[in-house]
Amino acid sequence: MAAAAAKFALLIALMAGLGALAWRYNVPLDVLREKMAGVWPLLRYPAYVGLFTLVSIAPVPARDVVKLTGAFLFGGVVSGFLVFTGEMCATAVSWVMGRALGKDFIDRLLAGRLQSMQDKIAGATWWQIALLRVFPGTPYRFFNYAAPVTDVRPWPLFLGCAAGTLPRTMFFQVLFGAVGEKLTRRGTTTFEVFAISILFAAGALGFWWIWSRLRKKTDSGGIQKP
Repeated sequence: MAAAAAKFALLIALMAGLGALAWRYNVPLDVLREKMAGVWPLLRYPAYVGLFTLVSIAPVPARDVVKLTGAFLFGGVVSGFLVFTGEMCATAVSWVMGRALGKDFIDRLLAGRLQSMQDKIAGATWWQIALLRVFPGTPYRFFNYAAPVTDVRPWPLFLGCAAGTLPRTMFFQVLFGAVGEKLTRRGTTTFEVFAISILFAAGALGFWWIWSRLRKKTDSGGIQKP
């Protein structure tokens, strides 16, 4: 248990270090755009993917700011593919970190508890994971943190993440490309983008909760007693 706890502590320290590094990019939209525009053109795409990967792994509220920056630097479609690449890189890096440093501790901590839930997670298919990723209310970052410390199989996870992430990412990047310049001229700040993203996620979750409740009532009302 001591070795598992030590590895988990190392994981927390690593996340804190990445957070400290990523925080320097948690700046207003126009400032981040100037930073990215100053990168040598041949390195601009990989630099953007690397930056998005970093802020997707580190616990800082900069993801949506970087998405918007990409949209009005590269356009909606091109930035969509760049963000998608960064999302998959973040999934892979989080997987390696979580499996190597976190899973052993979580397994020992649970020690057989919640076994039925763990069995379901272990048997998850790529299609089920894709549905979770395409759903607008799913927080990608926390999904990436949680997946590697479960018994989910890697190939269904990565295939499902790719299938679900691409359409959702393209939709929002095209949308950001249409409104990003207006937000910049307005002087939109990092905190405002972060607050809007939280409200959007909460609204999406509320919508699906209401929809599931209505569906259950409809299903139960359609059952006829003999």
